This record gives sequence, C-alpha cells and structure tokens, in this order.
Amino acid sequence: MNYKILNKFKKNIAFISEKNEKKTYANFINDIKNIDKIKIKKKSLVFLYSSQTYIFCCLFYNFLNSNIVPIILNEKVDHNKSLLLVKEYQPNYIFSLIELNIKLYKLIAKQDNYYIYKKINQINHRISKDISLLMSTSGSTGSSKLVALSLENILSNTKSICKYLNISSKDISLTTLPLSYSYGLSIINTHLFMGGKIILTNKSFFEKEFWEFFKDYKISYIYGVPFSYEVLFKLGIFKKNIKSIKFFAVAGGAMEQNLLQKYFSYCSKNRAKFICMYGQTEATTRISYLPFDKLKKKIGSIGIPIPGGNLNILDQNENKITKSFTEGEIFYKGRNVMVCYIECRKDLIKKRSNDYCLKTGDLGYFDNDNYFYITGRKKRIVKIYGHRISLDQIQSFLLSKNITNACIGSNNFLYIFINSNKFENEKIIKLINSFINVNITKFIKFIKIKSLPTTNSGKMEYHKLYEYI
Repeated sequence: MNYKILNKFKKNIAFISEKNEKKTYANFINDIKNIDKIKIKKKSLVFLYSSQTYIFCCLFYNFLNSNIVPIILNEKVDHNKSLLLVKEYQPNYIFSLIELNIKLYKLIAKQDNYYIYKKINQINHRISKDISLLMSTSGSTGSSKLVALSLENILSNTKSICKYLNISSKDISLTTLPLSYSYGLSIINTHLFMGGKIILTNKSFFEKEFWEFFKDYKISYIYGVPFSYEVLFKLGIFKKNIKSIKFFAVAGGAMEQNLLQKYFSYCSKNRAKFICMYGQTEATTRISYLPFDKLKKKIGSIGIPIPGGNLNILDQNENKITKSFTEGEIFYKGRNVMVCYIECRKDLIKKRSNDYCLKTGDLGYFDNDNYFYITGRKKRIVKIYGHRISLDQIQSFLLSKNITNACIGSNNFLYIFINSNKFENEKIIKLINSFINVNITKFIKFIKIKSLPTTNSGKMEYHKLYEYI
C-alpha cells in the first residue's frame, strides 16, 4: 500500500506508544523514508520479526513501498525453526528482536529494538513482480509454506474492510493481535488507510495498563479471536467503562453462540455493533462478514461476501451448487486472493495462475437469503462404521452445550480433549450419538488435558493433540 495515500492525514495522530509518544502521519511518512538509508536493493528478500511497535510499522511500509519483499515472522517463533527458514530462503537481511549468531550473517546496525543482520554473500533472489509480502498461513512459522500476497491484494482487502466496518479518521483502535497474523496486520492497514489512530501496546487483557489505555484513549474499535471474547467476558468487560466502543469485531474461528448472544444484547443496549467475520491469510485476511442487524436472525452464519468479493458452494465435481442448504466446499473469488503458495526459495518466481479464485477447504452451505454457514473442514473428517463424521461439527455441537473441547480423528476413532472434570463422559457420548444419529460409543475416547494448545492468534493447533494418543 503506497504510503503517499496517507499524505492527506499529515496533521492527524497516527500512532501512540505505551510511553505516550505521539507520531503524526507526517512523522510516519518521514520515518518510512529515513529507513532507505540502509540501502537494501529492490526485490531483496528480508526476514522481519513482528512486534507491536512503531518501528515495525515503519519497516513494513518502507519495504512495501521500496519493492523489498518481507517474510513476516512471529516474534515468538522457535529459534530452531527460524534457522531452518533461514537455510531454506536465505534472506539478504534479517530484522531480529534478539541478537543472533547465524553463519554467513553479520550485524550491521541496531535500530530501536531491531538488530539488523546482512548476508555476507548477497543473493540475487528471483522474485515474481506480483509478490510483495510473504506470510505464514497460521500466524506462526511451524512450516516453510507461505502465502504470497501482492500490493493489489493488500489494497483491495483494506478498502473492502474499511467500507463494511465504516472506519473513519476519528476512530481509535489498539493492537490486540500479533502483527505476524494477517488479521492483526489488517487492523494497522485499515485504520491508517482512513487516517485513524492506533495505540501500540503489548499489554494483555489481564494487565491494568491495558484498561488504562482503553479509558484514556477512548478506544472505539476492538478486535479479537473467539478466545479473546471469552477472556473479556470472564473479566467482566460489560461492567467496565467501555462506552467509547462503536465496534467489536471477531474473526479466526466460530464463536460460542451463547456468548455471542450476550455480546449482541450488550451492543443492542449500548449503541455498539458486534461484527462476525470470516477469512483466511490466503485471501489477505477477510472473505465475509455478518452485518450486525442480521446477527440475531442469522447467528452462526459467516454472513455475506466482503464488498467486491463473491462466494459460492461447489460440489465434489467442483460444479456450482444452486440449491440452498446443500453442503459443499466454500469457494471465494476476489482481488484479495493470494498470488500463490511458496514452499521453498525456488517458488519465489511463481506467478498468479488462480484467476483470483480460492477453494477455502471449508465445508458449508447458503440459506434462502444467501447467507453462508460453515459446517466443518474438508479434511477434518473421521470415518466410523462407514459414516463420514465431521470433527468440526462434533466440536461445535459440544461447544454449543458449553463443553470446551477439541476433537481429532485417528484409526477410525474419535478423540475428544477436555480440560474440565465437570462433564460426565457417558452424558457427552449420549449427546454425540443423538446428534449424529449413529451409535459410535465404542469408538469415542476421552483425554483430559490441562489446556488446549492454540497459536498466538488463538487457533487450535490440532497437530499437537496427536502427541497424546
């Protein structure tokens, strides 16, 4: 996204740090330009570790505008995984938050909280002109598989989000999500695009300082994943002084419907809105949203496509389904769809071949009003007694009964992970058998777990659960 777009907001405050340091848009534009002194060649590949700081935002925007391609890594990524990624992609520069000792790289500078390392023997990376940004599909870096995004993708999605969330230059948000997560990064892009104000903080909901920022800066937009809103509810958010909030927004998974009803009720009484959103990094972040005035009637729906996007359901032969309430794979088309996947350095030359189309891997249907619903993941299926059983449907059903759980399948068994002793296994089995109308009692196994493993963005890490079986 071209930072020149921000020129019209020069006098506005763009960022406020935890130390109450204020940066106007004019300051931001000037500081973006000053990073050019490092003199990184165009189409260089760089590693940029995320941090919820002003300097990260300056670096990110400088790279986008200088035709430098960053791979954004989570600041908490395992060091050994980082080394494997360095070996695979061989970036010319690494912007790290900690001191590193990596062969063939030397420390050339330190800027604010970043250590800048340069590859001793620079590589002339062959990178497609379509590719401007590389991100992990999950907000972590457990795999070398990355999503390649273009400037067109970023700008298209930014404009769509601003439109349906009705963001203005008067709005104020704060960093509640990691900026290595496409959802977290989109919050920065959208509020800057409209000339809004962003409070940069690493403080969590559990810290007193977070709520002081909330009160002092009169936050109007708050973003989170379903787990965020569970925590906020347990912390008694409705009893706090949050009258400044205009919009709550959730993405990153399905939210428990009883809790969603509570937020709807609160918003209805306090002239606020709660927006449920659906997206994937492969679509630069957002695919659909549920308008607040439809939330009560369409609860559980992912809503309608974002402005400029198009949603359909495909059958097993990849033909468009025209009959409502018929399950198939959710298919999206829009200018925000990624260029391609990148799995190794040689892939960087790849060009777009998907015609801006994305098979999401999610199963779902649309109702008579063309509102879309997710029923599960295409690959999250276990076969028992010849029946294909959706793990996501079982998991969501139990969540609707206030049973926090995670489900995986292996060797024709359904494994249910629960972190509470208050539920009786026999009752849960009866609920499941009744729900799917098949008796699979002998094929259900329960495993007690202290806490369910999730990524920094709140998504379930199902692969870690297989270690317990």
